[in-house]
Amino acid sequence: MSALLLHLRAVDFVVGGCGTGIGYLNSVMQYPGVFCGHLLTPLDAFLFARINAGNCVSLALNQGYGWAGDVNLRLIFDALFTPETGTGYPPHRAEPQRQGRELLAQISRAAHRSMAEILLALPAEVTRTALNYPAFRPVLQSAVATAPNPDPTLTSVIEHLLESAPA
Repeated sequence: MSALLLHLRAVDFVVGGCGTGIGYLNSVMQYPGVFCGHLLTPLDAFLFARINAGNCVSLALNQGYGWAGDVNLRLIFDALFTPETGTGYPPHRAEPQRQGRELLAQISRAAHRSMAEILLALPAEVTRTALNYPAFRPVLQSAVATAPNPDPTLTSVIEHLLESAPA
């Protein structure tokens, strides 16, 4: 779901997570064009935003969200959503870090199938469940209808999967 919305450019960034954050991270990183960080602290968020400048983060939701958890989350988001995204840290490492991000994007494109191929290869029960999740289906339909530079193959696959699944 996260990767599909990122791919369709329906969202610029996804915040997800699970108990340890590792399960969500492993899951979402299976898809092309997803660059996810695992954040435990505000320092992780600070460095991820500046160095990795990814489009997704995974939070360990069973750690650090008890007493003053709201403060921890606010500090993480303040450090993560900064105008300094991608500027590098320390500043003199900005150019090699930018080159590294570009190389990872090239590797992702080379190492993954297209999103349409992935959707067609997944078991029907997976796509049916995900695409028809009540809060997701209307977002997906809107994303397909308004996607900038839509991939006609992907659009066709999504429309077919939505039509073939019970609403």
